Amino acid sequence: MRIDVQCHIFPKVLQEYMLDNPYPKCVKKGGVLICDFGSQILGLADESYDPAAILRSMDAGKVDISIISPNIPDPGFLPPEKAAELCVKLNETTAEIAAGSGGRFYGIGLLPWHAPEAAVREVVHIRELGLVGTMLFSRNADLQVDDPALEPVYDAVEKALADNNIETVMSEITMVPDTMVQLTDEDAEKVRKTIDMFDDM
Repeated sequence: MRIDVQCHIFPKVLQEYMLDNPYPKCVKKGGVLICDFGSQILGLADESYDPAAILRSMDAGKVDISIISPNIPDPGFLPPEKAAELCVKLNETTAEIAAGSGGRFYGIGLLPWHAPEAAVREVVHIRELGLVGTMLFSRNADLQVDDPALEPVYDAVEKALADNNIETVMSEITMVPDTMVQLTDEDAEKVRKTIDMFDDM
């Protein structure tokens, strides 16, 4: 089994929030969202992030499953209350895309890490949506990943794992630079069991 563990989507709701946010400065030209971070300019083409296009690429590359998630610019660029709103909508959209993929997509949720109380609530929402994990970015607004303010969020994630006896298997899977993973049958079964545990939540 071949799994792409870093496959990104860019839903329109994320674009809408970023177009209304002062940083990064974003404009939409044709089917491309252009985001100016100052140090770099990022172009995000709608066509590249379309789920149907991703599935075609997966077929061409003989990829069985992709773990999908929204990517940068992420909710950490928004004020806390806006980030909390966006994460709810993004997670619901990601879950819808995964549900409509016939088992080809599994979704990772986003948390408003710099709004810890909202993030704790969103951990529950992520579980209810059937997403298989959450993204932790290296920066979350002004909070670093070791900030004490994030401890309640980590506790909530840990409890979500413990409540469902989730086993961490990614450390046992060999990663290669292009983020494509070629699994042995044994490793594939471990991943499948973990996904099934999340499906039962």
